[in-house]
Order: sequence, then structure tokens, then C-alpha cells
Amino acid sequence: MAPGGPDHANHTFSPMTTVLRTTRALTSWITGKPAVEEYETVLSRGDREVPASVILPAGGRRNLPGWVVLHGVTRPGRFHPTLLRFVRALASSKAAVLVPQIPEWVDLSLEPERTLPTVRAALDGLRSLPGTSDGPYGLIGFSFGAPQAMIAAAHQDVSEQLAGVVGFGSYFDVASMVRFQMTGRFDLGDATHRLRPDPYGRWIMGWNHLTSIPEYQNAQDVADALRRLAVEAGERRILAWDPSYDTLKEHLKGQVSEDHREIFDLFAPPSDREPAETEAERIA
Repeated sequence: MAPGGPDHANHTFSPMTTVLRTTRALTSWITGKPAVEEYETVLSRGDREVPASVILPAGGRRNLPGWVVLHGVTRPGRFHPTLLRFVRALASSKAAVLVPQIPEWVDLSLEPERTLPTVRAALDGLRSLPGTSDGPYGLIGFSFGAPQAMIAAAHQDVSEQLAGVVGFGSYFDVASMVRFQMTGRFDLGDATHRLRPDPYGRWIMGWNHLTSIPEYQNAQDVADALRRLAVEAGERRILAWDPSYDTLKEHLKGQVSEDHREIFDLFAPPSDREPAETEAERIA
């Protein structure tokens, strides 16, 4: 799909329009100098009001295609630097872009039930923007937001308003994702491979789900410590496997009960080590 989104009249672009929109988006991405205007708005999600960012192309606007973009589970939320660069490039292609904040995800809680009301509110908000077409629109999800976007698009009232859904940097299968986060192992074709996973995913997973494992149901102190690590990583914006987190890990490990420290090490070992293989495989 072209960066500008689906054409309002016939859901297609002429080849020249597609080339122009793609060129504008790529130029903005490469140079980091988007020709856009931005402002903040508020959406009514049903249970609460949530802030949202609106990014529009600079200059004249008429019958613009539109996109809703979902951020991932991260402290910066819609202000994540890479996400900002992406949505500005997208708007530079002569499209309207709306990025709703999902407060629960910014708080690092995996609450998929927030997705559908957020997407519905965002689509309504997009349609109300002056100069924006009546749709259909595009929906994009990043990281945790990607599968949530796909699931939301399966609802008829949402799918009727969409021309396409895009996911970036996510997972296809939850079991495979957990296995990779804990062990670094993944299957490709008939072979099993191994890479070093970003520890941030383990910390988020442990914070949200550790105590749902029967033998760890009393390990809330470990879950809370993992959340503290994930918050720190999100706010520092330094990769989670950086040695600079080792001092904090040691401090947090000292705060959990002594009989839970091996569990903490399983999810947050020092930067020069990986989780104990046998235990990691067992959890995965």
C-alpha cells in the first residue's frame, strides 16, 4: 500500500501519485525534515478521555487520506522518537495521521481490551479533521500495537472503515515469542537458530504475567522490580542490554525477598550473562 493511504474515490492511486507520495515520505524519513504541522487533541474512549497527536501535511489540505497509528508498550508512547519520525514522514506524503495515546500501555500494562475503543475513537477523530476524506482509512500498529491493530480490524464496524492494516516489529505466535524472549531460540524452516533477545521484552512479560504462573504467584516483588527496570529503560531510551543497568539490577535484586532472587536473575541477569538455560527453557 502506498504511504499516503487508500484513494477516497476508488481505493487506488495512479502510478504517478503513488511515486510522488512515496518519494515525499522517504525524503522526510531520510532527511528528518518533515513538511508537517502538528497539534494535540483529545478523544473520548468511552471509559475516559485520552490525548492524541494530529500530524498534517503543511500547506493546503483537501480530501486527505488518513491513518491511525498505534504505539507500543513503552514509556514514551506516541512520543517515541522512531515513531515520531515515522508518522511525520507518513504525513509528509500528503496524508492526515492521528496517533492516540493508550495510557495503560504507557504504564507498561498489557491491556489489549483498550485497543478496540481506542481505534473506534481514533477513526471518529480522524473523520472529523478538516480536510480529511471520509475514508476508508489505514490502521498501523507498532510492536505490541501491531497484533492489536489486526485484531481490532477483524471487528466489522472497524473493518468497514478500513482499506488496510499494517504491523511493524511484532510477533506472529505468542508461544514462539515467549520462547524467544526467554531463550533466544527461534525456528526458521527446518532449523532452530539463536539470537540474543532484547531483555526489555522479558521485563515487560515478567511484570505483566510472572504472578500468573502458579509457582511464582507470590513473586509480586520480582514483578514490581522488573517494571521498575522497564520504566528506567523507557525513560533513559538506552537499549535494555546496556551495562549501565547493572547497578540498578543489583539494587533491585537486593530489595526482593531472598528466595525470589533466582527468579529475578532469570528475567534480569547482569548484562554479560544470559538467563539460566534450563530454567528459561522450562518457563518458555
